[in-house]
Amino acid sequence: MIADERHDTTSSIAMFKIGDFAELAQVSTHRLRNYDKQGLLQPIHIDQFSGYRYYSAEQLGRLNRIIALLGLGLSLEEVKAALVANIDAEQLEQMLVQRQAQLKQEIAQKEDQLLHVHNRLQQIKEESQYPFEIVVKSLPAYPIASMRTLVKHSSEVHDTCNALYEEIHHALAHIGVQAESPTITLYHMHEFRHTDIDIEACVVVSPDALGKTTNARVQFNWLPAVPEAATLLFAEDCDRVFESFTSLLQWSAKAGYLVSNATREVHHASAYNTVMTPAGDPVVEYQLPIEKIAS
Repeated sequence: MIADERHDTTSSIAMFKIGDFAELAQVSTHRLRNYDKQGLLQPIHIDQFSGYRYYSAEQLGRLNRIIALLGLGLSLEEVKAALVANIDAEQLEQMLVQRQAQLKQEIAQKEDQLLHVHNRLQQIKEESQYPFEIVVKSLPAYPIASMRTLVKHSSEVHDTCNALYEEIHHALAHIGVQAESPTITLYHMHEFRHTDIDIEACVVVSPDALGKTTNARVQFNWLPAVPEAATLLFAEDCDRVFESFTSLLQWSAKAGYLVSNATREVHHASAYNTVMTPAGDPVVEYQLPIEKIAS
């Protein structure tokens, strides 16, 4: 529907009231006002007495380009920049190639989130099988002083760890190095077993301590960062180690991950082998480094 045709002093231009222009372009008047506010498409004339907004037929081409670019997922700022620069087909192609790469990355992230949601739903359904809240996150690197040994049976792990940590703390005190938190026990195995358990007791220290030496048994090194790890927290005693470790392994396998490095048993309490605070808060965290199975 064509509105009143108006004339200025220099030319005769067919103009449409905003409602008529919106109907002609099949968009809402709200969208046109928003485009005006964003500086994308401004009325060709605003009546100073009535406040009516008028658009010209020539503006349909610009409006269609705005709609097309926004429909491709470009932001209002990107569309405005493209219109101001009056980009050509080659420049538009470059923008769309970048947008295509961005969309692919977003889709991959959403698919990963979808997988986590699916696995969490499965975890809830199988509550008895996975009685823990498993979270995937990255792990930082730590400067550590450590000792590594082979334990013949799982029943000896607790006492062996205590002995190793006692020796490490004694060695650090002898050279004036302060132990920091957390305390970490590494299990150098990709499956739980009760015999021949390769463990490494690690005490976090200042990076400055890495150049020092103690006895031949205590080694200074960096515990490397991990991009992804399946983790869980609990406030239980050592009797739940097997259940915790098994839950992490089963969950990771179902979620499409492989174990990529040593499992970390992290004690967040200040005492090196304390597993719960007096209030019973969770202070032990199992961290299973993982990586996606290649498709």
